[in-house]
Amino acid sequence: SGAESALAQAQGRGEAQREELLGLRERVAALEGERAQLMLEAASEDEIARLKTALEAAEKRTRELSWQVRILHEAKGDEAPKADAGSNKIVSMLDMFGCAINFDRKERRLT
Repeated sequence: SGAESALAQAQGRGEAQREELLGLRERVAALEGERAQLMLEAASEDEIARLKTALEAAEKRTRELSWQVRILHEAKGDEAPKADAGSNKIVSMLDMFGCAINFDRKERRLT
C-alpha cells in the first residue's frame, strides 16, 4: 500500500541521515584530534624557542664570567694554577658550565 511505501521511504531516509550524522561526528572527532595535536606542537615549538633563548643567555653569561675570571687572574698577577686537586675542581666546574673552550688543560689556565 501507499502508506507502507511512504513509511519505508521515510525509514530509509532516516537511516541514511543517521549514517550521515555518524560520519559527520567521526569527522568532527578526527578534526578535534588534529587540532589538539597542532596546538601541542605549537606549544612545544614555543617551549623550544624559550629554552633556546634561555640557553643563549646562559652561554653569554658564562662567557662574560669566564672573561672576568681571566681578567681578575691576570690583574692579580697570579701564576697559572698548579696541577693539584684544586685545579681538577676548576676543570670540572668549567666543564659543567661549558667553559672548556676557554680553559687550556695543558697550561691549566683560562685562554
